[in-house]
Amino acid sequence: MVSKNTLLYNEVIKGRYPGYDKADPLDLNVERIIEKLIAQEGNLTWVGDENLPYDYSCDLSDAKTCTISKNRNQYNGVITSTETKLGALRVVVANTILERVDYFFIPPSAIRELEKRPGGKKMAMKRCIRFYWSKNKGTYGIIDQYRCSSFEDMCHKSLQPYHLDKTATTLANTTQAVDSKGLNNENTSVQNVPNMV
Repeated sequence: MVSKNTLLYNEVIKGRYPGYDKADPLDLNVERIIEKLIAQEGNLTWVGDENLPYDYSCDLSDAKTCTISKNRNQYNGVITSTETKLGALRVVVANTILERVDYFFIPPSAIRELEKRPGGKKMAMKRCIRFYWSKNKGTYGIIDQYRCSSFEDMCHKSLQPYHLDKTATTLANTTQAVDSKGLNNENTSVQNVPNMV
């Protein structure tokens, strides 16, 4: 079975990112390159190096990659660390079972509805989105309705006009809850959030 890095390299990076057509996928920070490719294709402002709860400052969206894995007779995936996200998720799913990549654009209102606790006391403030892939139907359960037709389609999706107030309030409440328990979460800062209407 092909690895996540190899699949994402072959299907997303190769041919799109100059100078990397003959690279070894295992030597690359594939996730970071994909974040930049999304910015390039969607004309988004990438701020991935600034340790913010989003990768693109123009719409507060965030890029995520995940893999489909087999657990007994089920195929599942997990989109991790969704608890501080302000905008939409641009999700790249490496389906290593079929050796294909699928793309999703999940709006912030749906993130709050879909996310669950991973489990365990140490993960009490964490959130993730768990979904199942049906081998027979080719569908992705609770996230299938947010599926995009292509990489380009995902990159060009937008939520304009985007209203920040509700999600900023949610994040502030999460930050307060974390602080009150004496925990540290480096992604809970709401500083430098653009004023978007």
